[in-house]
Amino acid sequence: GRSLLAFSQSDGGVGDQAHWQQLLVELEGVRRCFEERLVASGLDPEAFRLSFTGPAVIGAEEVELIRRDTRLSFAISLVSVVLLFAVAFGRPGAFVWLAVPLAVAVISALVLADLLFGGLNLLPASVGVFLLGLGIDFGIHLYSRSLDRRADGLDAEAAVAAAGRETAGANLFAAATSGE
Repeated sequence: GRSLLAFSQSDGGVGDQAHWQQLLVELEGVRRCFEERLVASGLDPEAFRLSFTGPAVIGAEEVELIRRDTRLSFAISLVSVVLLFAVAFGRPGAFVWLAVPLAVAVISALVLADLLFGGLNLLPASVGVFLLGLGIDFGIHLYSRSLDRRADGLDAEAAVAAAGRETAGANLFAAATSGE
């Protein structure tokens, strides 16, 4: 086969995701144009291979790889947390009790990072995985304590209030020392 190697250079910064995405779109356009010209010339595009390389392409590919891995990690973390809850408490639906405040916390943290830093790059965006993992710990303590208070005879509202009072100090200390 025949090959054409194109080396690309870019001025985009490492955290400039929009720049890297645009670069990949433009390079894909170059690939399509190359294939169209081969076809117009009566040549089989499958007989040729067009490859791009250089810091710009490598950077763009790394951004896409990290983005995909972050999404996958978040999905795996979420499924693992639900399974942990189901095993620990014997109630798969109990996770819903924590899902709303946990989702609000993760989304709030990402929105705050976006507002403070003028956009999300891969580092703050991947923090959602860590927030989910650490945040569920606090919820587990609260949920477990509320079940204990229900077993002591308190109604649901009183049990949650008592659990909140009893675990607030430890959860706040844990959050402060773990970076949450």
